[in-house]
Amino acid sequence: TLYLFPLSGWFDPEGREAVGLRMFSLLKDSVGVLGLSGIDRLLCFMTVHRLQIWVQAHCASAAEPYLAIVQAFKASVEPVSGLPENLNGFVTSTEQLSRVMGPLLPTLLDTLTFLGQCQLLRRQIAVEVSSTCKLDSNSLSCALETINDSMLRDVRSPPLSSSPSTASPSSDPPLLARVAEYLTAAGVHNPLAQIYITSQPLKDLPPLLFLITLTQLPKYGYDRHLSVISPRVRKGTPDACALIVGILTLLRQFHPSQTQSYMQYLSQYIRAVLQPNAPFLKDKNAAFSNEAVTALCFLEDFARYGDISQEILQMFLPSLVTDYKELY
Repeated sequence: TLYLFPLSGWFDPEGREAVGLRMFSLLKDSVGVLGLSGIDRLLCFMTVHRLQIWVQAHCASAAEPYLAIVQAFKASVEPVSGLPENLNGFVTSTEQLSRVMGPLLPTLLDTLTFLGQCQLLRRQIAVEVSSTCKLDSNSLSCALETINDSMLRDVRSPPLSSSPSTASPSSDPPLLARVAEYLTAAGVHNPLAQIYITSQPLKDLPPLLFLITLTQLPKYGYDRHLSVISPRVRKGTPDACALIVGILTLLRQFHPSQTQSYMQYLSQYIRAVLQPNAPFLKDKNAAFSNEAVTALCFLEDFARYGDISQEILQMFLPSLVTDYKELY
């Protein structure tokens, strides 16, 4: 199946809706809000389990051969803010990674896709629970949203004093945990921004995920009618949306600099692909290559699901490129 963001549902190759908003409404009528919360909790535990498996696999000794390829790739494209002379470093590293990983690569892709599907399901459940809460108890929903906004503002604002007596209520861990439980139960949360596990930083995680992304990009194309990335061959190709959300979920478990580093590598690749097509700056009839459009859409979808602002995206890629893509 293919998840379509504009329609908020999963569709089969023939275009028939397999799972959509209506199904979650029927599911709520069948098991109730508590049942939906139980399904959400189950998906949460499954996500934690898969994330722990990834961390253990990355730290194992079996990861050393392909991490050596990742380190060599980093050395060949640095600085990331610059522009490599050609695409040879990207192509060679991708081929070596696919060859060294062997059967491990499909396993890692399956893990990322599984994480993405769980997150998308949790997001749909949150929408259904939130809408039910607003209809059944609008006062409770408004109160929770107000508390959430005020506590976030307190956490993000600089402290007025270092004295413990003047600490904000939002710095109290039990209070934060208790409010978080209410917010989750009312659907006032974003699963895609949730931190599931705590772990030490994984070595070379952003370039590794980038190279894994490069192994899959040729399998996709941009569908202008649906405005989504769709697989060229349905069989054996993971859903691009689930893959994007899975990568985002994994990176969200670490410092935000890891997410920005991944975006830097992807932006550098896009600039390298566009380099031979530089005449598009002067020729209005020039068009981006399919490779460039697919990578650019992948990056834009990554930023959309991660609630990453256009200002941050334009730090890595000029706005002219994203605006010109709309004419493709």
